[in-house]
Amino acid sequence: MPAVARGERHRTEEKIVARLVEEAFGEGAVKVNDTNGRPWVRLADGCRRPVTVSHCAACAVIALPAHDSDSIGIDVETARPQLARVLTRILSDAELAMLPPADMEAMLRAWTLKEALYKAAATPGTDYRRDISILPPCPTVAGTPCTILHSAPFGQAWLSLVKVP
Repeated sequence: MPAVARGERHRTEEKIVARLVEEAFGEGAVKVNDTNGRPWVRLADGCRRPVTVSHCAACAVIALPAHDSDSIGIDVETARPQLARVLTRILSDAELAMLPPADMEAMLRAWTLKEALYKAAATPGTDYRRDISILPPCPTVAGTPCTILHSAPFGQAWLSLVKVP
């Protein structure tokens, strides 16, 4: 996507997500958010399905849980110079210490895992640094082990998909 104003880029990304939702769920399906900001798809017949959504300058993605009661989160991100600065606000000191210096792939993986876990937790007040951990042996939210379903390069971006019990 060419360099455009952030607001315009966000609107374009949201239009792409709306198109993905309609392609995946059929005509009349729309993405809506509940009062906590968690996305859902409202189908043409009025039924609702939980989804997780992410978009960045390079792409947009949606994912559905296997069961409506499953809690999953997805995040996709492209390399950006400010990523290292932003990570200091969401990674704990121990997580920052495990990152190789100036390793953009490691930073993208850390960022997308944290974001995906935050979305899957779906709990208002969840603190990135205190409540979400990506330290080995497995990620946790509020001390509960979580599952990484996917975390790998995705075109020009990095994509992580997780499940929280």
